[in-house]
Amino acid sequence: MKCARWGWFLLMAASFGCSSAAGNPSPMEPADSPDISVMDAALSTPDSAETDPERGVDAGLGHDAAAPANDAAARVDAGQNRDAVASMDASQIEDAALAMDAEGVVDAGPAMDAAVAADAAQIPGPCPARVYGENCAFGDTSRQTREVDHLNVMEITRVRRADGLTRLQGAQLLQGFACDGIAIPATVPDAFDLIDENEVRVLVIERLDTGARFDWIRVFMGDTEVGFIFAQGTLDLVAYVSDGDLLGCTELRAPPPALTCPELHACLSNCDPGDIECRRPCIRATEEAALEVYIELDECAGECGEDLECLNRVCSEEWMACFGEAPPQP
Repeated sequence: MKCARWGWFLLMAASFGCSSAAGNPSPMEPADSPDISVMDAALSTPDSAETDPERGVDAGLGHDAAAPANDAAARVDAGQNRDAVASMDASQIEDAALAMDAEGVVDAGPAMDAAVAADAAQIPGPCPARVYGENCAFGDTSRQTREVDHLNVMEITRVRRADGLTRLQGAQLLQGFACDGIAIPATVPDAFDLIDENEVRVLVIERLDTGARFDWIRVFMGDTEVGFIFAQGTLDLVAYVSDGDLLGCTELRAPPPALTCPELHACLSNCDPGDIECRRPCIRATEEAALEVYIELDECAGECGEDLECLNRVCSEEWMACFGEAPPQP
C-alpha cells in the first residue's frame, strides 16, 4: 500500500490525506501531485546495492542507490543551524526505525544521516565547540598526533574520487563539514570540489593506552590542513583539525601526576634562570602546595647564593620542607 510507504513524504505535503483504495486519489490531493511511479523509481534499490554494501556514494548524480538519495547529513545548508544534524530526539529515532519498509529506507527527517540509515539508531552526534583545550589525547597539533608515543596512526587510503569513499566515510566527511561550518557541501562530490587536488586521506588512530580507535578524515583546502576525527565506525565527532591545530577535542588523556617540590627543583635546574618559556611548563605542572614550599625556599636561598653555610643557617627549615632532609653540609 503506497500510502504507508510514502508516509514521510506525504507528511511534508501540509496534511493532504491518502486514499484507502488504490486508484482513488484523495479529494484533498492537489492536481499537480507528484507522479508516484517517478518517486518509486527514485527510492528503489537495485540488487547490486544489497550485494555490495561498501560501494561508494555517487552523490554527484544520485544514481547510486546503495546510499538513499536524500543524504540528510549533507543537506544542512547555509540557512540552517549546524546543530540540526544532532537535534534528533528519541521519539524521532523510533519513528525513523518504523519508517523502514521492505524496499528500502524512507527519508527519516533532516537530522537522519541517510548514508548509514540502514541502522536507524546511528545518527550524528553533537558538534563539539571549536575551541582549544587541554589534555587532548591526540596532542595539540596534527603533527603531535602523528608523533606522540601513546598513539599509533595508520594511513588506510588516499581517495581522489567521490565514489572511492565508503558510505560511512562519505557521511563522516559531510558531517565534519557541517559541524565545522567553514563550508557546507550538499553532496560528497561537492565536498571533493572544495578539497585541494580532490584528495581525501583516510587514517585510523589507535590509543595504545586504552585501545580506543578513531577514524581520521584528513584533507587540505587552500594549502590549509583540515580534518575531522570520529570515534571509529560512527558519526561521533571528537576533534577538528584546523590549520594543523586540534580544536574541540573531547577525547582526553589523564594529566600526568603533579610535580613535587624536589621534582620541580630538578625540572628548573634544566633551564637558565631567565628562560621563562623553559621554566613555565615546570611551574604549571607542579601541585599548588609544593609550589608554595618551593617559592619560600627560593626566596630564602636567594639571599645565600651558593653559600652552603648560609643555606644551613638561614634556610634549613625551608629546605627540609621541600626535600625532607637537611641542606647539604659545607
